[in-house]
Amino acid sequence: MYEDTDNNRATLEIKEPSVLMNGYQYRVIVNGFCLSATSSAATLTVNKAEQVITWANPTNIFSGTALSAEQLNATLITGDGALTYSPAEGTVLDAGTRTLRVDAAETATLILPLKK
Repeated sequence: MYEDTDNNRATLEIKEPSVLMNGYQYRVIVNGFCLSATSSAATLTVNKAEQVITWANPTNIFSGTALSAEQLNATLITGDGALTYSPAEGTVLDAGTRTLRVDAAETATLILPLKK
């Protein structure tokens, strides 16, 4: 329960709510000298945040060279967990331009990111 007896604010600010708070309900209860009133419930909606991946353009490699951590070096800025690359480390690519992809798993509080 949150009680604001000193400030009498018109709004309730919830800073950095957890996604676990999604669906919480709040009511305003006003107690005055002569009467009291309770508002209808307001439901808090907390959406999952997007994970942020940074990844500089990978260094060029020569045909016949296996992909390594030198090319597959993305960083997960928000969130946690392992990054998955496609194609995977150790893959030998044919000559030409190829697309590399990195993914991070969705968590309870973060949605899937994607960086190509």
